[in-house]
Amino acid sequence: MKSLKLSNEAVSPVVGVMLMLVVTLIIAAIVSGFAGSMVSSSSITPQAIITAEYSQANGMVITHAGGDSLPMSQIKFATMPGEVMGSDYLQFLYDIDMSGINYTASDGESKAIMNNATGNFAKSGFMPGEVLTISRDNCKDSVTTQAEIDALEHASRNNKYTDYGIVNTNAAVFWGTLDSDKFKYFSGYQFMWHENVGKYFYLIVTDENGATISKTKVTIKA
Repeated sequence: MKSLKLSNEAVSPVVGVMLMLVVTLIIAAIVSGFAGSMVSSSSITPQAIITAEYSQANGMVITHAGGDSLPMSQIKFATMPGEVMGSDYLQFLYDIDMSGINYTASDGESKAIMNNATGNFAKSGFMPGEVLTISRDNCKDSVTTQAEIDALEHASRNNKYTDYGIVNTNAAVFWGTLDSDKFKYFSGYQFMWHENVGKYFYLIVTDENGATISKTKVTIKA
């Protein structure tokens, strides 16, 4: 009768594999827990559908067409000329002054959403279905009347014509005559300039961290 010889040669590899498996599971659990805490502690960018209409005659209307409610103190509105307005369109991104944006209060009166002097918000949130407005004067970035054109024609380096609003101020450079190279360049990016009817710009809404909530193409109407 043959005797059986017991051997430990296969034990070490098996134990080694088991230990590696246990260590892998522990590491995976730690990483998963860490990632979960990061997600829960970091802010999540709101999702909202924001539409807008713009006319040179009446200004801009901004509508919250659906999605998350947006805290006014944690969002920013900005405009940027469209690609069709010129190759330098990216240079004209401009944050809209919140004090120039209005909402309709419960008494039917149009009021600014923010007090420019105190920085306090009269309206705390932008809710689905609500509408905000920006007046024509606050949308103004170009000469539109004969009196303004006359003032521009007589302007000098020491008397620069700067009667403009809050929506596209980076493009509101009026010094010079209407046929000057400077005027021709900047007017190409001005929303109120009559030759830009039919072109478009972007209304961009971001959160307090700069993450984009909405980017809407807005056609310029007369």
